Amino acid sequence: MAATIEILEDTDMFEVGADALAHGCNVRGAFGAGVAGIMAKKFPEVASGYRSFIGYQGGSEAQERLLGTALIYDGDDDTPIIYNLFTQVEPGPDGRLEEGIRPALKYMLQDAHEQNLETIAMPAIGCGIAGLNWSDVYPVVVEEAAKTNWTGTLKICFIGSVLS
Repeated sequence: MAATIEILEDTDMFEVGADALAHGCNVRGAFGAGVAGIMAKKFPEVASGYRSFIGYQGGSEAQERLLGTALIYDGDDDTPIIYNLFTQVEPGPDGRLEEGIRPALKYMLQDAHEQNLETIAMPAIGCGIAGLNWSDVYPVVVEEAAKTNWTGTLKICFIGSVLS
């Protein structure tokens, strides 16, 4: 079994009608730039839940243990399931491919399998503010999608120059 990957160029991930949305974020509580910033504007309850969750973690060591996991917003009538994937420690260009993105993807795909989701939409994770290159990230996405029991579709949505 494996997930299918669909690359959608010039596509807004918020408009594809996926069962869930996913994006990368840091473990420090900054949730105001990049896709997280858009998420905060569209779904303020997700941003406030994220900030509260980070605040409950205590010090920086506890926050750093979140790397490679996710905070999952269960959604409601107006909001889809949202995977806040902890892919970096600090805000800014701090994307962590092996410590953050790979295990966070695995975590998300396992949850998607358990919830019987059909589709997840996400950006080119780690390739915006986090500073990673899609040519490095994409093979990791492919590897994790191939290893999962989830048989849904991962819709990777690109806007701008990430592919170039």
